Amino acid sequence: MRGHDIFVSYSRDDRSAAQRISARLEQEGFSVWWDAAIHSGESFDEVIEQQLRAAKAAVVLWSPRSVTSRWVRAEATLADRRKIFVPVIIERCDLPIIFELSHSNDLSTWDGDMDAPAWRRLVDDIRHMVGPAEPAVEAHTSGAKGFLLADDVPVVAPSRAASSFLSSRTEPPSLAPAPQADIEPVAETEQTAFYTQTEIDRRIGNGEVHCLEVGPDDAPMARYPIGLLGAKLGRAAPADIILSDKRISRKHCEVEVRDGEVLVTDLMSTNGTFIDGQKIDAPTILPPDSELMVGDVVLTHRVRSLAELS
Repeated sequence: MRGHDIFVSYSRDDRSAAQRISARLEQEGFSVWWDAAIHSGESFDEVIEQQLRAAKAAVVLWSPRSVTSRWVRAEATLADRRKIFVPVIIERCDLPIIFELSHSNDLSTWDGDMDAPAWRRLVDDIRHMVGPAEPAVEAHTSGAKGFLLADDVPVVAPSRAASSFLSSRTEPPSLAPAPQADIEPVAETEQTAFYTQTEIDRRIGNGEVHCLEVGPDDAPMARYPIGLLGAKLGRAAPADIILSDKRISRKHCEVEVRDGEVLVTDLMSTNGTFIDGQKIDAPTILPPDSELMVGDVVLTHRVRSLAELS
């Protein structure tokens, strides 16, 4: 099989960091594979091994979680055996003793700046291993029309068509407009990463993306695509979607895509999670155009086409 330039190995608990680093590497012109790209029905371990064996470089993200992961250790061992091992420290930790002597790139204090010396050294190491990369394509950044991917959001959209939704439901009670809690307009927020159209086409085969949006339908202030791995909403890290509102818990709720439907689960939040004005006590479907309310923030579930997001 034709391999990608880079295979990213990471602990599932570090998926936000894996997404951020993968997105930046793609902006550098590399093709990147990480396991969020696995499609439904594919054998997890077989696909990972195929992709790792076909890759030109394997970036292994070391953290206190990944050093105890048998999967990450196995992937690092195979990468080292193939001489494509590129270790990266994303959080201070004691490395597995077998890898202590390997030079590791330290991104434990990296803030996402692609001009940072530590990042440039990593890119140089990878380019030396895989060869020259294609020039990076300018990302779409046309304000609210752009395809906004928050840095900490798992952003790979589901591979299956999002066509199976509830066809009928009672009309929800309208909610009064809630104050927008420190949410920046799409074009101005710092925690953003825009995917190129090529990348969107590669990752989303069905042309539809589930999004949580803040603001009006025609010009949302913020847009959060919900991908294959889902997303946790909360007031602060380690939440994937961070909303600065004192009424929102640190870990407030989780949103997942299952069989073409968006499912919301409250994570024992202090003030509760609401769908169309109704507090939920169990995993609940969030139909298209329904409103998810956490604290004083209202997010609307919309299904967008690639044409709308490009």
